[in-house]
Amino acid sequence: MTISRAETALSYSHDERSNPREELTATTEDSESDIVLDDTNPSDLFYIALGDSLTAGIGSSVEDYLRLNAFVPQLVEQLRSEQGVYVENHGIPGITSGQLLTYLQEGPGMTQKLNQANLITITIGGNDLLSALNTEDIDENHLQTRLQQYRKNLSTIIEHIVLFNDTAAIYVMDLYLPFPEEHALHETGTEVIPTFNAIVQDVVEAYTNVHRVSVYDTFYGHAQDYTHINEQDVHPNDEGYRLIADAFYETISD
Repeated sequence: MTISRAETALSYSHDERSNPREELTATTEDSESDIVLDDTNPSDLFYIALGDSLTAGIGSSVEDYLRLNAFVPQLVEQLRSEQGVYVENHGIPGITSGQLLTYLQEGPGMTQKLNQANLITITIGGNDLLSALNTEDIDENHLQTRLQQYRKNLSTIIEHIVLFNDTAAIYVMDLYLPFPEEHALHETGTEVIPTFNAIVQDVVEAYTNVHRVSVYDTFYGHAQDYTHINEQDVHPNDEGYRLIADAFYETISD
C-alpha cells in the first residue's frame, strides 16, 4: 500500500499546528515545581487531563477566549454533578506519544502531580498516525514501524504513571476515523486505525485501573457531522467533543 503526500496533506489553522517542541518548552518552563491543593476540599477529585490537541480542545468553539465546549470542560461539568473536582489540563496541540512521554518524564512538577491525581485521561496517537500518513510514499513497513513505536511509547507512558501512582483511575481514548468514505484516506484509515486501537486495548488490559474509552464506532460514518473534515481539519466540532465527553463519563461511571 503506497500513498502519495499530495493525497494525504491536511491543513490546520495556525494554533492547531503549533510547534509541539515549543509547546513542550513553554509548558514545562511555566509550570511550578510543586503543587499545593490547600484551597480544595480533601474529598475533591484531582483530575489531570493529558494528551494532544483533543485534550486541548482544538476545533471546539471559543467563548470569551475559552473552549468550554471541548471534552475536558464538559466532562468536568458532568463529574461535578457528583462531587468536587480540581482539574489541570495538560493538552498540547501537535504532541506525539513520544513527546508526551518526554513531557511526563521531564516536566517540572509532573511527578508530584501524577502522584496526587485520582483521575487521569489520555488522548494520544492521532499525531503519530497523521505523521505517518503525511509522509511521502507510505508503505506497510513504514506503518508497522510507526505502530510498534506507538505501542512502546504508550506502554511506557502508562508504566511511568503507574510507577508514581498505582491507584489513580486512568482512561485512554482510542482513535476515531475522521475521513468520510469519499476521502482519499478513508480506506487506509479503516485498515490502520483499528490496529492502533487494538494496541490501546492490549496495553490497558495489563492493568486493573487503566481503561479504554472507545469512540471509533461513534464517529464511524459520521466524520462530516462530528469533525471539521470538510475544511480538511480532522479535529472534532462541538458535537464531536460532546460525544467524546459522554464516552469518557460513561466509561468512568461503569
